[in-house]
Amino acid sequence: MTLYFSSKNIPALQELTMQQRRETMQKAENKFTAPEKILLNLIKLSILVPMFLYMVWLDGWQLILPPVFAVIGYFFVYRVIILALINKKLAKALSQTK
Repeated sequence: MTLYFSSKNIPALQELTMQQRRETMQKAENKFTAPEKILLNLIKLSILVPMFLYMVWLDGWQLILPPVFAVIGYFFVYRVIILALINKKLAKALSQTK
């Protein structure tokens, strides 16, 4: 299984413009089932909630660290997972776009 960090790296979307990629990805996201949507929301919560809980205990310059880790978690965990799920639904979304 190939990990994609950007929609530009997905072979089926490479020939499309950025606007077309966005529209196609949105159509693929609309085809997610309820369990997939719940999974994605739980992943988002698992990234954000610890950040805010940890920020309560910090002060000064240390407050910068949790948001930095949340951004890193978003790009390396959540983004990769959503692109993998979109890649599975891409065939139907591409047929609607073209």
